[in-house]
Amino acid sequence: MTRSNDFMKLRYDLWEEGTDDLTLEQEAALLRIVLLIYRRGGPFPNKPETIARSLRKSARFTERIIGQLVELGKLKIEDGMIHNTRAINEVAEREARSRQMAQLGSAGGTTRARRQKQAAEAASVPVEPDHQDDIVFRAGSKMLTRAEIEELKDTFPHINVRGELAAIQGAIVKKDDWRGFIRSVLKNADTKAREAKLKIEAQARAPIAQRPAYRPPLV
Repeated sequence: MTRSNDFMKLRYDLWEEGTDDLTLEQEAALLRIVLLIYRRGGPFPNKPETIARSLRKSARFTERIIGQLVELGKLKIEDGMIHNTRAINEVAEREARSRQMAQLGSAGGTTRARRQKQAAEAASVPVEPDHQDDIVFRAGSKMLTRAEIEELKDTFPHINVRGELAAIQGAIVKKDDWRGFIRSVLKNADTKAREAKLKIEAQARAPIAQRPAYRPPLV
């Protein structure tokens, strides 16, 4: 359920990085669908005739563009519901923060220091290292530096590395060989994204069949 003070957190650098491989038409459709996820507070039914109203396009166009975004790994359809992992994770985090603040606010007489301590413990905030400015990704006690992220971007150029990391953040915490796990997941996602992009490019280059010119019958 949405409220009047709800907002969508948008990291413009991550958005640009994650949509570099999209056409302007695909990016606009993705943004509209992500907004629907935020508005509804989670996944919603894959019904092109309904989604078309938000895209201000036909149901046929909507079905086609959703299919392209699924092939490119920007959306997922599970049990008839449209998902975007990053948006759904952020909606869940927003709801968790809202509940946490409500609980802290109802605890009368709690000092400011105690409230801050409770919030930090609830969020499992790790101790910041001396080189905290270099840390750009964190999953519990597992951390990646800016240089490590850049190396992953170079290795897997067809995907939004930070977006993929955010999607598996919870799983990383539980892994012993977490670096190997990260590379395995990113390699799989990069391969799928590259193949989907090549498929769409091939379709775009394919010649359009022309109907033969009409010839009137001989009298």
